[in-house]
Amino acid sequence: MKMKKALCLAAALVLCLLTAAAGADGYGYYTPAVDISKSGVVPTSWEVEKRGTSAIGWHIGNLFDGRWDTTMGFVCWAKQATNDIPDISLFFNNATIKDIWVRNGFQSDDRLDYARIRQLDVTVWSGDTSYGVQKFRNMVDSIETEERSANMYDGYQRLSLKQQYKNVTRVDLVIHGWYEGPENKKETRYKMQIADMIFLPDALENIYGSGIFTNNYYYTPTAAPTAVPGPVVTPVPGQAFGGISVITNQRLATCSGPGTQYNGTGAYFQAKTWVKAISSAYDTTNRIWWIQVELQYAGKLRRVYTGVKRLEMDALQVPVEEASFGEVRVTTESYGYYGPGSGYDVTGYKVPAGTTATLWSIENDYAQIEYYDGAKKVWKRTWIPLNCTDFNDGDAVG
Repeated sequence: MKMKKALCLAAALVLCLLTAAAGADGYGYYTPAVDISKSGVVPTSWEVEKRGTSAIGWHIGNLFDGRWDTTMGFVCWAKQATNDIPDISLFFNNATIKDIWVRNGFQSDDRLDYARIRQLDVTVWSGDTSYGVQKFRNMVDSIETEERSANMYDGYQRLSLKQQYKNVTRVDLVIHGWYEGPENKKETRYKMQIADMIFLPDALENIYGSGIFTNNYYYTPTAAPTAVPGPVVTPVPGQAFGGISVITNQRLATCSGPGTQYNGTGAYFQAKTWVKAISSAYDTTNRIWWIQVELQYAGKLRRVYTGVKRLEMDALQVPVEEASFGEVRVTTESYGYYGPGSGYDVTGYKVPAGTTATLWSIENDYAQIEYYDGAKKVWKRTWIPLNCTDFNDGDAVG
């Protein structure tokens, strides 16, 4: 009887923990334990370098709000500096500052179109006295990095000053080096995009305790399950795999299929968010594994593909995709869906009748097809009703 009661209590505890971790996507959300922006020292005012008669495209309103969804055009330097004149000077009321945390702009499809900081020069002032320039060279490109350490937290990277400075009245910032955007993005390639900046009065671990960096240097309020590599799963043609819950280790950049040759489908969430992994596919061009994940966005389910490096899992924990059904032809024009059913979000484009496609999967009377969009010059994977194709059960490869 005592054993039964203990088991019931244990089950209830597990249920409470799972409920606490559950989020809007149904698989559980994870967020860092603290919002470090709330401990930051906010400047009282600022000045921006002017080139000619106008400022250099720098806006401060949302630089200190701790939000990831900052609009690109409102937080960027127009160009890297060619002199030592501060790009921006921030003024404080006798503040205490030890560490500066910078978060590059994590955005949706256009997140890599902008330049990101590589070298930032910082000058701290107390009254009329300057403590000299401190140069932070070869900063990590925090959009691309997989690094997780005490110098990386919640998408920010730490610029640790030489000492704790008190009675700070001004901080000057000059960008002298960058990671350029792509060559074909002439409008944005040389714009330095920053989502947030935080000035902390002390080291992060001194403010919140060293526990904030547990579990690969990220705080976990409860023990997060660790993905354990399992055996290779062999998919059964025509039979859906239920998926497994996995946790992200960075923001999810995604495509409609397993490779950069497919159209982009947005970037989602932060590190430590639970999603469902459905299948894996090997990208022979870039020699990496991609995972088909299911997540919820704006109240609708979506299935999209992301690199396995962004997930705490092994690619072989889910079925490896095989083109089991060969080619089909779309017989009736149909909107594309992000998954197998009307409960999934609509992609916003239609698949024309007459399109020849590869049939990758069948689920809930929906077909996952892949085809080349000649107008957009990009490959696409999407789901359409199976009865909009000429698929015949006899065509299936068993």
